[in-house]
Amino acid sequence: SLMLVNSHPSIDFAESLPPNIIQVGGLQIKEARTLPHDLNQFIMKGKKGAVLLALGTNMRSDEIGPVAINSIIEAFRQLPDYNFIWKFETSDMLKDMPANLMIKDWVPQNDILAHPHVKAFITHGGLLSTHEAIWHGVPMVVMPFLADQHRNSHRLVSAGTALKVNYHTITADKLKKA
Repeated sequence: SLMLVNSHPSIDFAESLPPNIIQVGGLQIKEARTLPHDLNQFIMKGKKGAVLLALGTNMRSDEIGPVAINSIIEAFRQLPDYNFIWKFETSDMLKDMPANLMIKDWVPQNDILAHPHVKAFITHGGLLSTHEAIWHGVPMVVMPFLADQHRNSHRLVSAGTALKVNYHTITADKLKKA
């Protein structure tokens, strides 16, 4: 038998594996495509760069609660030299948005992370998302919610590729410092 495993020795904890296990982490990453004009233009307008916030498919941004949402928006407002793209599924609940924030209900995450002007990725810490960020060399701020995201965030912090924030206690100041 042969087993292909979605892990990679460059970012996973060291472990002995039998010879029939082959690590294929990052197999889902495709060559980046050209971004839609509005996204590319918004990313390029960030004086110091752009940041992507996406919480994957199992966690919706509107489920993190109004305190966390407002803290994140306030942090973005206080960092006007960066433009922020937030994958937020129900943007109609958001009010008083800063000019440096673009809300999209879906984003081409891999293509955005490949953009040379993207400076950071605020993520839930899902395995596929972290593989994409590492592949493209984008530092992460990890905000884990469930399942493997906690283990992944610990691994990423240990490897020096991410900082971790707790969405239960997030404030604008804590996010700005991350």
